[in-house]
Amino acid sequence: MNATPRTRSELQAVILPAILAGKKHLSELKDDELALLAGFIERCNAKQVSIKASAGRLVDLTAHLNTKSARGSLKGFTRLKSLFFYWGDVGAVRTFDDGFFDAPALEEAQFQNGAVSAVPAGLLRHPRLRRLVIHGPAKFPEVKLACPNLRELAVGVSEFPAALLSLTKLEDLSLAGGKLTRLPANLGRMKGLKRLRLSENRLTSLPDSLGALTRLEELILSDNELAALPASLGKLKNLRELQVDDNALATLPDGLAKLRRLKLLVVSGNAWKALPACVERLGLPRRSRTDAIIRQHGLVTGEDEG
Repeated sequence: MNATPRTRSELQAVILPAILAGKKHLSELKDDELALLAGFIERCNAKQVSIKASAGRLVDLTAHLNTKSARGSLKGFTRLKSLFFYWGDVGAVRTFDDGFFDAPALEEAQFQNGAVSAVPAGLLRHPRLRRLVIHGPAKFPEVKLACPNLRELAVGVSEFPAALLSLTKLEDLSLAGGKLTRLPANLGRMKGLKRLRLSENRLTSLPDSLGALTRLEELILSDNELAALPASLGKLKNLRELQVDDNALATLPDGLAKLRRLKLLVVSGNAWKALPACVERLGLPRRSRTDAIIRQHGLVTGEDEG
């Protein structure tokens, strides 16, 4: 037997103590949407909830989840586009019910550092998801990826997930802060990448195939253990920013001088006591159509030098 539907006042009695912002939108929500929101709050023991609505439907949901296991499904939220979940008093959410993230219009999901212990597998199978950001380390599940529209992914991992190589349309990849020690030799398969951030890891070398990422505009390798950079970096014709500070570099590849679009090169905190001679051969500070800045222990040279 189906339970008797709750009145709007009963639903609001569930929602109001948990809601932090967006109270004005409650009056805009349709009855069925209000019931879905109340159910979500009860099942996930959600606190400090913030919402945005449009045409009576929820489009944005932010909440602290005070549960180890998130039950139910977001499928009923047919207009929901954006999620941001924070960790609650009980720590990281360890499991999500199958279908939890099945909101059909979902395009973006973010999780605060410590909010989840693993990347939710359901999001890696979402056909419309474009952006998935997990602030901090999380285990990457061994699943077949089915997220053809994913354009941005950020998560800290200790091992490079081989499944990522299938994301040939991914444009922005951040694997910072996960103690990553190596990259796959065939990294060059990810030809759609425009931004690659690998800072705060334990990388000691880079694959030559990195040079195949010719769409790359930003490469962040700060705070690793790199002793050398591959000569293939000279093939990154669209690179505008390269940060290799706080590594163990003694020189830089001469091929960097070919990067006519390079605007920022950060090299501080490496094995040299002064800028290596190869920097002079790059010609970046003297090039008329660049505002390149080269920093080394407080030294700044280039067109912007005062």
